[in-house]
Amino acid sequence: MQALGTVHKFIRIRPFIWFLALLSTFQVVAQNQEIDSLEAVLQTYNERDTTKVRLLSRLSYLHNSIDPVKGIKYAKEAIPLAIELADKDGESNAYNSLATNYWNNGSLDLAEEYYKKSLGIKEQLGMEEGAARTMVNLGVVFETQDRLAEAMSYYNRALDGLRGANSKFGEAATLNNMGLVASKMGDYPLALDYYFQSLHISDSINNGSLKSNTLNNIGLIHRRTKEFAKALEAYKESLAAGEAIGSKRLMASRNNNIGVVYKNWDSLDRAIEYYEIALEQYQEINRRSGVASVLLNRGIVYRMKGEQQKALNNFQQSLLIRRDLGDRRRQANVLSNIGQVYVNMGQRRKATEYYLEGLSLAEEVNALREIANITSRLHQNYKALGEFEKAYHYYSQNVWANDSLINEDKIKELVRLESEFEADKERQQLLAAQEKSELEFQKQLERQAIIRNSLIVVTVLILMLGIVYYRSFRRKKRAAELLAEKNSVITNQNNKLVELSNFREGLTSMIAHDMKNPLNSIIGLSESHASEKHLHSIRQSGYQMLNLVTNMLEVRRFEEAEIQLDKEDVNLGYLTFKAKLQVELLLQAKSLKLINELPPELVVNVDPNLIIRVLVNLLTNAIKYSDLGESITLKCDKVENDFVCIAVVDNGRGLSEEEIEHVFEKFWRAEAKASGTTVSTGLGLSFCKMAVEAHGGSISVESQPDKGANFNFALPISAQNEVEASGWVASDGQNDQEVVIPDEKATLVENSAQLKALRVHQVSKINSILGGFEDMNLKSKWIKDLQAAVYQGDQDKYDDLLKMLD
Repeated sequence: MQALGTVHKFIRIRPFIWFLALLSTFQVVAQNQEIDSLEAVLQTYNERDTTKVRLLSRLSYLHNSIDPVKGIKYAKEAIPLAIELADKDGESNAYNSLATNYWNNGSLDLAEEYYKKSLGIKEQLGMEEGAARTMVNLGVVFETQDRLAEAMSYYNRALDGLRGANSKFGEAATLNNMGLVASKMGDYPLALDYYFQSLHISDSINNGSLKSNTLNNIGLIHRRTKEFAKALEAYKESLAAGEAIGSKRLMASRNNNIGVVYKNWDSLDRAIEYYEIALEQYQEINRRSGVASVLLNRGIVYRMKGEQQKALNNFQQSLLIRRDLGDRRRQANVLSNIGQVYVNMGQRRKATEYYLEGLSLAEEVNALREIANITSRLHQNYKALGEFEKAYHYYSQNVWANDSLINEDKIKELVRLESEFEADKERQQLLAAQEKSELEFQKQLERQAIIRNSLIVVTVLILMLGIVYYRSFRRKKRAAELLAEKNSVITNQNNKLVELSNFREGLTSMIAHDMKNPLNSIIGLSESHASEKHLHSIRQSGYQMLNLVTNMLEVRRFEEAEIQLDKEDVNLGYLTFKAKLQVELLLQAKSLKLINELPPELVVNVDPNLIIRVLVNLLTNAIKYSDLGESITLKCDKVENDFVCIAVVDNGRGLSEEEIEHVFEKFWRAEAKASGTTVSTGLGLSFCKMAVEAHGGSISVESQPDKGANFNFALPISAQNEVEASGWVASDGQNDQEVVIPDEKATLVENSAQLKALRVHQVSKINSILGGFEDMNLKSKWIKDLQAAVYQGDQDKYDDLLKMLD
């Protein structure tokens, strides 16, 4: 009562001073106490002034991670009041709080809209530091949606503003976020550079919270690169920094991350220990979103341990919180995990109910990754139940989710056809109106003919004869025109036949010339002493000839729709490795350097043989037009909307605008600098266009004369990239579990023949077999080690593990 009296005293003296003093006091107490106190004040504060605007905005901000729905309500009360009072600063802060609540609620489009409104006001008021902080928030929204180029753009703008305002904390926090974007782009060295810059600043200003966050992100990179010992070291340093400042939120987050490392490291009991610590800490500070995340992670570990009922209990508790927070995308994820538990318990019908509910929520928010994950599980579930019609339905839906982007050229073609249809429809209507008008005119003539005298009848007959003569004349004239057109067509066809004959002779000569170099290499090297280097050269020449002939054959097969894609999940690292093998000799011949900046762990869903040849053709093309000693770069421009955009960049002679128009046409070739061993039929780029478009992607080129060329093409990403740290690592002696349990060896041997027939990059097919082991509840560590070899792309380790069963 005494404290409340003090508050009323401040209100009576000066409302705005009271509000600042109140916020200053509440900064030293727990967040929940601050919320309770401010809500009590709000109930008795009836003035419509700027103090109430700030009170509502503060309550909205405090609720963003506890109850976003309630936080949205407070912000929506503050905004119209601020507008009414022309309080631009208060309006901007209310927009910012509303956007933060929408972000925590998973409504990213609305978060972007209101952050931009807040930014516009801050820039209008000349608030450099405030505008920069809002730019950081927008960068976080774009980063969450994997719109990485936009996120980095906003972070760079924010960094300039924060440095101009000499905000060391803001500068360090923004560098930290830039590291996150670089990490998502797969550029881990750049990410670590940003993180260490941030760490240096946080140490200089003695900010334990920022230091803890930066160390946490460094741990995340080590976790993604499977360096689990380094990840644990970074996470534990981050935990110590959080403990030093007494932040339960940071401590809970770090304990949760340590649990994830132990889960990935196959130390499941240790993982549960840390999850329980994190859960208790999140509950103490009433951070419900954190509680829901830990419950989900702990449920996954219990499911891995085979304790399905415990897993189910954790998932159901997480689901209740997610429903209360209104986060539909994460609800869909939890429901999918519950369905998987029921599958493991042999209750597939029950699993179907949860899968369908999760799919419905994912479709409501257009969460494509969740849709792809759940439809895949529904397909497998209905297939196991023998309901093949439903299995096919969800398989089709899964394909749609994975290939949801319609090719832009197809959209344009559709619009063009629709326009032509509408124009033709209008022409038909006009002709119908003309015919109707002619009929009415004829009837009128007939009525007049009845009442007219014979002279008029004769005149009409003469007129009709004239019309008949005129029509006959027109028909004859039209027939003559058609005959002339046919003669022109025949003449053109004869000319084309002559051109085709000349072209075939030219093509034969060109193929013979282009095959001459590799054939000479094969013959010459085979007659000499067969050293390893010579054998390598022979193999390279063979690759060139095979690629040359295959391009010719498969362009024809694409044109006749005979190609059927054999798509599977495969790492980019595998594809680029196989492509590089085929062009090594060409690179060496011109002393060219190939720089590979593609993220090797990124998994795409493609026909590997076709895409390897796409890379070979593009690299061969780059080699052909590059000067001696130059470099060629493979880079990942962006990853968005379930597609990755890959670029092949050279510093060669470049292309003119006229050449760019023809570059993907069959048999077209620009004049190349001498390469010595490079061959071409002019079909390579035509094949690339057909193969990429068959995968639902697109290909284009950007170039200027003497400034090199940049060939870009898009490939569909596998749904596997969404499952964080789902791979296993091979045992390093720290786990006492037997590699192969004797009682299970016969079952493993029984399936080893299928596994030996597969290569390590055939992830989906291998996972299908290993999934059968999981259904049989096999516990041998050999299964997890084999899974690790698959996710690491380690063929030698994969072969060695299979030899253990011999």
